[in-house]
Amino acid sequence: IKLLEQLKEESNEVFKKRDELDLRKKNIGFVLEKSSTYIPTVKVIQELTHLLPDNTWLKYLRYTKRGVEIKGESTQSSALIGLLESSKLFRAVSFVSPVVQSRDIERFSILLQLAEPEKGEIK
Repeated sequence: IKLLEQLKEESNEVFKKRDELDLRKKNIGFVLEKSSTYIPTVKVIQELTHLLPDNTWLKYLRYTKRGVEIKGESTQSSALIGLLESSKLFRAVSFVSPVVQSRDIERFSILLQLAEPEKGEIK
């Protein structure tokens, strides 16, 4: 009877370990799925740096679930929408508020929605 109880305890331990392993596999799958659909912040900043002309300065950048909101100044704010829409990372680029003209500079606020990355495309 003691041997039977010992075997039962050992089998319960094996089942417990198997359940823990299944949970870990599920969690790893979740993380891998999320990471394949997430665009890293540094990639967004690199793309903005590449696309925005030298006459444009960002004063504010906020990365949210809705997308990326940028605020800044430029000598040609109206041209920014087309430049940003040319990127594979962004879609539905639009001004959040009217452009404010001040001497030779324009203040802008733009919302960029992030495109869904293709598998393995964005890292």
